[in-house]
Amino acid sequence: MNDLFTQAVSLSLAGKCVAAVLGILLIHGTFRLLEKALPRRFGQADARFRVRKFVAFSGYAAILLFLSILFEDRLGRLSFAIGVAGAGVAVALQDVLASIAGAFSIGFSKLYAIGDRVQIGDTRGDVIDIGLLRTTLLETGNWVSKDMYNGRVVRIPNSSVLKGPIFNYSQGFRFVWTRSKWCLQTPAISSLPGKCFCG
Repeated sequence: MNDLFTQAVSLSLAGKCVAAVLGILLIHGTFRLLEKALPRRFGQADARFRVRKFVAFSGYAAILLFLSILFEDRLGRLSFAIGVAGAGVAVALQDVLASIAGAFSIGFSKLYAIGDRVQIGDTRGDVIDIGLLRTTLLETGNWVSKDMYNGRVVRIPNSSVLKGPIFNYSQGFRFVWTRSKWCLQTPAISSLPGKCFCG
């Protein structure tokens, strides 16, 4: 194993590029198989979804680790340039970084989960996916009744959880609160209580 690592580090730049492509394909294929096989062992849909997401993120982390080990000798020389470029990228991609921070906030503080009915900003709906950059909602309300789906799928940046309030209608209580309007006509009022309460 140590000899393989030494040979990989001592390759030329072209050899490292070829090894990088082959390694990425191998890691991606392995984690793709794990992403399909592992969730079948879990019974609940929520657990299957979490395992699938964890395997996908682990695959990306494994690819980054492989590339950093493969190009270890070249990264040392470029550390200053990477630092300057990283600062520029952080300024240019501040919305993306804020969305990633929002994803960690959603995950660690359990603001909402798949299946919860939430309102983020002016958008209300049921959460159908929580990604690294966006949360996907199946929208309710708007031009239809408040609790009915209107058919739109809305993707909201995760950075919005850091900027405003999040209303979760189903956390800690698995039912959604609603109200019903009843319109009773005058002749029906006198006979209705007798039918409802007296049998």
